Amino acid sequence: MGLFDSLRKPKIKGIIKFLRLEDWYCSLTSEQQRKLKEYSGEGEDLIKSDISYSSQTQKHFFWTTATNAIYHKDYEFAIFLAEKGLTAKGSLVDQHFIYHAFIEAYEKQNDYKNAKKYCLAELEEFSEIGNALKKGFDGKLPPSILCRDTLIHIVVDIEKDYDEGERLFHLFVQKGLLTKEDAQDELQNLRIDRMHSKAKELLEKGNFEEAKSIYDDIIEVDKSQGADIYKMLGNYFLEKQWEQEALEYFQKSISANPLIGGVKSKLQKLSKKLGVEVESSAKAVLDILQEKEKTANEWWAKRDLANEYVKIKQYDQAWRLFNEAILLRAKEGMPCDTIYPHMAKMLEKENRYKEALFQYLLAYRELLKAGGNEPPRYVSQGIDRCLRKSGVKNLSHINLYEVVKKETDPSKIQALLGKFFEQK
Repeated sequence: MGLFDSLRKPKIKGIIKFLRLEDWYCSLTSEQQRKLKEYSGEGEDLIKSDISYSSQTQKHFFWTTATNAIYHKDYEFAIFLAEKGLTAKGSLVDQHFIYHAFIEAYEKQNDYKNAKKYCLAELEEFSEIGNALKKGFDGKLPPSILCRDTLIHIVVDIEKDYDEGERLFHLFVQKGLLTKEDAQDELQNLRIDRMHSKAKELLEKGNFEEAKSIYDDIIEVDKSQGADIYKMLGNYFLEKQWEQEALEYFQKSISANPLIGGVKSKLQKLSKKLGVEVESSAKAVLDILQEKEKTANEWWAKRDLANEYVKIKQYDQAWRLFNEAILLRAKEGMPCDTIYPHMAKMLEKENRYKEALFQYLLAYRELLKAGGNEPPRYVSQGIDRCLRKSGVKNLSHINLYEVVKKETDPSKIQALLGKFFEQK
């Protein structure tokens, strides 16, 4: 009978055999086995390949496969794998990533109770885990540590338990998860969050003067928050239809930060309605942007700053910065598909639709060069919008994409665009 049983058992090879997980694998359902083959990235080689050596541990196998399951939004299977990995053989670094899989899978499901449970479980072991992690990361912890970051998010942002948050920051210093200096910064932010929460509660009860006193204290500690606080109070008064007070706080907001969004239009409408003149902030905005240029050294910083210039219709300055961003990006050997669409949108604002189309097509050309497929939907929509506003009929983004697939020379693409416009 034993002979027949052995003949019926499938012959397991691959990494499953190497890690001595044959019995566990055979206990899985056929669907679980299928998922394991898919998420491990091994396919049938998972149990069929010949392996004489691998540096992979059992824990490593479980957390990497669980991570792929999370990527595919199969959270329950990820948790199933992590549970097996928790007691499997492996290193302390592997144990860290097992916890990481637990926390991420539960957080993705908004199951904060269980996410918190595994944050606290790893925290108990972190003195040893932290030392192991530092050895693998040049003496430092990796920037993202979920048992710290997710735990604080749950305790402070969701549970609003500021006392527990403060206790945790001190514990993080003891466990080596934060330096004393970083913890002091975080504790200050925590105290400010607590003040915001109290002020909001007072506002909701109609106790404006008490709330304002707290907001004044926040601004005294961190002046950078002034513009946002004044904007929030402006909206608060606007909802109550106290327009004079709303006007006052919107003015304070834009004085604190002339670049703040969502204030200028409200301020203009209120000033017109109330017959009050408000001081133009155009020069102040320009001064701020010129100051920002001194430190805008990265390609993305130049692109974002160019967009700020577009908002105040300083198109020449914007175009210069867009081109500087392209030069920096090209020096890195990277595609510029994240810059050209911004240039196209600026040209649309100037009603220069043919030039805008060319920039959109350059973005597609960059994607093709990098081995990409279709560009983002907003690029296709931008092309169709430019064609429509230009009066070019019987053409869409699909036709123009075909042009770029056949002709990659920018000057020839531009010439073909010119012909389309001549024929409209």
